[in-house]
Amino acid sequence: QVIQNRLINRNFRRDKTRYLWIGTSPRLGLRGARMEAPHCPEIENYGSELNSEGSLYQNIYKHDPVLKLRVVRDHFATKEECIKVLGSTLCGMHGCYQMNSKTLLPVGGDSLPKVVAGMGLEGTLLVKALFERTRRCIMQDFKVDRLYLNACMLQRVQGTFRDDHLQADRSHVYWNPHIDKANIPSYDYSALLYLTTKGVHFSGGGDLTFIDEHQDVVISPVQGRLVAFTSGTESLHRAERVSNGTRIVLSMWFTTNKTHEEDDSVWFDPRAKATIERTASANDKSWRTTI
Repeated sequence: QVIQNRLINRNFRRDKTRYLWIGTSPRLGLRGARMEAPHCPEIENYGSELNSEGSLYQNIYKHDPVLKLRVVRDHFATKEECIKVLGSTLCGMHGCYQMNSKTLLPVGGDSLPKVVAGMGLEGTLLVKALFERTRRCIMQDFKVDRLYLNACMLQRVQGTFRDDHLQADRSHVYWNPHIDKANIPSYDYSALLYLTTKGVHFSGGGDLTFIDEHQDVVISPVQGRLVAFTSGTESLHRAERVSNGTRIVLSMWFTTNKTHEEDDSVWFDPRAKATIERTASANDKSWRTTI
């Protein structure tokens, strides 16, 4: 948290350029786009002041990414896949508590049987297949030889919402800047798969903004668009506040350390596992092309 707060104090200010790197139009081709994350040794090594294990990347196990990138791929999930997941998500979130205008639906671990009951088996298997597709894509783009699921969550943010008995935290601020790895040390790679499009399903915010020292780098949500990035100090970011409509995203976090893997395969029979594998391998052209 100390590392995160120092970076926020340095980078989060109004006197910077706002660079719209990738908007809603035109859509990217199969090659997608990539950007190197800024390298800042003095920030990355703040951890050495706090513990004997060194930098933030090494505070629970040794791992420093070979490539620190931001990668964007359009058409990663098809329109049909997104529509199916959206429908299952709305069913699964029925009766879920809200934090201000945000609703979370974890997809994995001990909660999986309850998720299957809400989303249906077909919707749950599709989400797991999209996770597997994302895992393979990150391994290719970031040159990682092993990668495991750490957490997977569907997130809904609404511009307006009902303040009723399901409201758990009216004061929650989801648009604060943060570093994923500063909050969960086992997060090594983060990914967002957008299921809704800015200007179509929501407006007035919702962009993903990387808060770098000299400029803010902005990516707009588009249905089927995947954004992947390393989870450390080079990726201070936030989701901007939505004022109208509904933004839904599949958020995924990956670890290179198997001891932190969220392995829920025990819940699936061989036929279900085969479905996940087959669906994950579909639409291969969306990510197998080297960026």
